[in-house]
Amino acid sequence: MKPLERLALVTYVIGRLEERGWSGRTRIQKIVYFGQALFDIPSPYEFKIYQYGPYSPQLDSDIQLATFMGWVTTRSHEPTYGPTYHITESGEGLIEGLHPSLAEVKPRIDRVVGLLGRFKAKTLELLATALYIEATQPEANREEIISIVRALKPYFRKRSINSAIDALEKIRSVANS
Repeated sequence: MKPLERLALVTYVIGRLEERGWSGRTRIQKIVYFGQALFDIPSPYEFKIYQYGPYSPQLDSDIQLATFMGWVTTRSHEPTYGPTYHITESGEGLIEGLHPSLAEVKPRIDRVVGLLGRFKAKTLELLATALYIEATQPEANREEIISIVRALKPYFRKRSINSAIDALEKIRSVANS
């Protein structure tokens, strides 16, 4: 994926999340992660487990670059919340200018955002962390996955992690349909 296409993809994700009401950095990271992991959205981002689940420093840099270029803006909120990102007219122009190269991925992004965009960042953190553990440790059984997630995220209860794993099965079935 060329750098401009990558930035257009990020800008498009931000625009779609903004339509759902909240486009903070954690949600952007998780939507791109789910898109790449389950919906075959091509992107060059490598994710590692981090404070709020799977995180890509390159994606974070691209969000900041899109902001610097004027394709998205930020809006600050109360001190307990990070900024939200909002697509600008020039960001819309970027997407339209690269429409042919994004045409194939836009419907998949729309599906990811439609399916997961309503969840709070904390829920996306749990779902994405469970998915990351499943993907990076395919030999682990359900109890081992729960144990690993619980060790990484002790503030999530075992029952919540178990429910997240169940939800991932449903998300996978939608992604594969």
